Amino acid sequence: MAFTLAEVLITLGIIGVVCALTIPNVIAGYQEKVTVERLTQTYNLLLNATKQMIQDESLTIEQFGSTPEERGNKYWELLPNYLKIVDKCAANIDGGKCLTGYLFYYNRLVGKAHQGFYDNRYVLANGAVISLKPGGSCQQDMSLTKRGTNEIGTGKIVYGTYLHQCGHILVDINGKKGPNTTDKDIFNFVLVQDGVLPTGSPKEVIWTEMFDNQCLGIKIYNPNGYCSAWVIYNKNMDYLHCPDKLGWKKASSCKD
Repeated sequence: MAFTLAEVLITLGIIGVVCALTIPNVIAGYQEKVTVERLTQTYNLLLNATKQMIQDESLTIEQFGSTPEERGNKYWELLPNYLKIVDKCAANIDGGKCLTGYLFYYNRLVGKAHQGFYDNRYVLANGAVISLKPGGSCQQDMSLTKRGTNEIGTGKIVYGTYLHQCGHILVDINGKKGPNTTDKDIFNFVLVQDGVLPTGSPKEVIWTEMFDNQCLGIKIYNPNGYCSAWVIYNKNMDYLHCPDKLGWKKASSCKD
């Protein structure tokens, strides 16, 4: 049975329309899988390096110094001994492989640009860029369940929160490449006494640090985003597609 030219052209037109509708979704899905893999790999590198550092030093991060700056400086100085660093960028230097994503980056929830405050940066062998901002009381550990009393006399404090971390680590999985947007290629982690934790954990108890507020956007408080734990633990970025459906006590993906 022979087909007329008109029939062939109509068929090709239909195929073209279907491809135009489906290929972008396929590409986007593939890119998200790559992001999940790269972020998970970088997190594991940071976690293993930090744990090995603590073991070798026979000290927790809290014992690295008496101030956040002292602790952060020692951690940052020792880190290249445990990670393969291919480039370094100091603060306020124009150019280099690791500046673009940190001088200006976008908060995907509000669509506004933010100027980076993370000064020194390392480029890892896998292409990711990491940067540290020291800060916090450094009383929290990886369990996120400790409780205690505040030594300066301001009353009871709850340790199930990132507010008592040792510092924040910003990870850009692809360096200068775009989109340089929080929770798309830039993710936030916290340095704690005995390791590194992704932000937005289901154990977090303070609203300014919680997944529902800071990743899903119910209350936008921190421009750095808090979707890291979701990506690491659930292996997807579905908060970009069906945020109303998701939550640590709700669905873990759009398919659920």
